[in-house]
Amino acid sequence: MDVKLPDRLEGKDAVLLDCVTIMVTNLMFEKKMDWDNVTPDEINEIEGFIGLEIENLISVIRNEKVPFVIVTNEVGMGVVPEYPSGRAFRDIAGRVNQKLAMEADEVYLCVSGIPVKIK
Repeated sequence: MDVKLPDRLEGKDAVLLDCVTIMVTNLMFEKKMDWDNVTPDEINEIEGFIGLEIENLISVIRNEKVPFVIVTNEVGMGVVPEYPSGRAFRDIAGRVNQKLAMEADEVYLCVSGIPVKIK
């Protein structure tokens, strides 16, 4: 039985979604493919699929009267991943984070356990 997110929110005072990057990983690997030889077109297709899921999430957040706190990871501040799947993940997660940050009322970056408000 596939229970939709709005159905799960009934009676809730708030929602904590932890963690967007795990969600992105799960969505990426839902699609069976040869990640060592993935093409740019395949990556674009996967990113489109993930983008639709994020748009659906944003739609639910906009329509519900429940406060949402969303946790994610900053994955673009380190070294360039060696493998195609790692590079695709870094790029897709970065764009997902940008989209969510644009839609958010507030955005914090935690550095050494210290929250720094960036929006």
